[in-house]
Amino acid sequence: MDVDPTGRKLRLLILTAKPPFPPVDGGRIAVYEPLRRLAARGHRITLLTFRSPGQDETSLAQLAPLCRVASVPHDTRTRPLGLIGNLFSPLPYNVAKYHSPRMVQKLKEVLASEPFDVAHLEQVHMAGYRAITQGQWGIPTVLRQENIESHLAERYWRTQTGLRRAYARLLAARLRRYESAACAAVDRCLAITAEDAARLRDLSPRARVVVIPAGVDVEAFRPSPQSEQPDTVVFVGSMDWPPNADAALWFYQEVLPAIRRAVPAVQFYVVGKDPPPAVRRLAEDGAVHVTGFVEDVRDYLAQAAVFVVPLRVGGGMRLKLLQALAMAKPAVSTTIGAEGIAVAHGQNILLADSAAAFAQSVVELLRDRGLRARLGENGRRLVETHYSWEAATDLLEAAYQEVRR
Repeated sequence: MDVDPTGRKLRLLILTAKPPFPPVDGGRIAVYEPLRRLAARGHRITLLTFRSPGQDETSLAQLAPLCRVASVPHDTRTRPLGLIGNLFSPLPYNVAKYHSPRMVQKLKEVLASEPFDVAHLEQVHMAGYRAITQGQWGIPTVLRQENIESHLAERYWRTQTGLRRAYARLLAARLRRYESAACAAVDRCLAITAEDAARLRDLSPRARVVVIPAGVDVEAFRPSPQSEQPDTVVFVGSMDWPPNADAALWFYQEVLPAIRRAVPAVQFYVVGKDPPPAVRRLAEDGAVHVTGFVEDVRDYLAQAAVFVVPLRVGGGMRLKLLQALAMAKPAVSTTIGAEGIAVAHGQNILLADSAAAFAQSVVELLRDRGLRARLGENGRRLVETHYSWEAATDLLEAAYQEVRR
């Protein structure tokens, strides 16, 4: 068991917008991996989370060995009527839809049941509950930002047209105001990349920002070269996150045609849960495979000849890219897709932002086994050296101890 260097065990309250188990997407993984390591170090953890209305509480039983679990049913899906109604609200929609009177009640019950040293709010969606943890109960409160939501919204509206562009621009402005105030109010704001930390400081100069990177389980994600399938290109990401869906569509429409002209046998896999209809329709092309949810993403990473991250909108750190690098997979990414990871073009990844350059890079890798091997080996070495979950948990633990003083 790991030992807390300070010798002080903490009573932690973690609030999340979705259960961190099963750890099937970046947001869940970013909570689950530190949570299980903090539990192993002897900290007492209570997790309070939303669950979908049809999800039974018993589905969270596998978290019980790690923490006390409390949950509230709440539908957090984006609804057209909700978007329209939010036009008349000062709150951004992707914050307002996480407000729940039942969560307020449950939070107060949990706080009354035992004392806590630190409250951890995961993402700006949950930042409104600071008014209770910090404001009413005086508990030191940290806010972890896996992404800077106002920055994502800013990037997103610039890629849109018409009414969608106008609405997204309004949302970005509201998010910027809300996020600025929320980050200034908490005791620490935790960013996962230096780039996001700089954005937070620009957005909210009074915010006390600490960088705590995400990581990867380097034992679970190991190279499996014998599983590689020729001419196979794989993209992995939760397809219910709009930037990932946009990336899959852009790659298919703008990049894949040029790859096919050079490598006619290429197969493209889109791996990730809840693909929207436009992404599902890509499977009508016999050389495109849209899997939806998969039990073990390693099966698909293992067969990739090339892993791609064709993001045009995004922020934070792409955990799936770290996982692919840990498995020694050669990767092609946009600059945005690799943001926050200390990769170097030509050394452990190929970076390309235009459709033509992206296609050329994928073709180069498909044709050059030696280049694939070199990038893959260097990528694995990078992850082993800088992106373990143990190191990330050390930093998170230190941030908790700092605000507790």
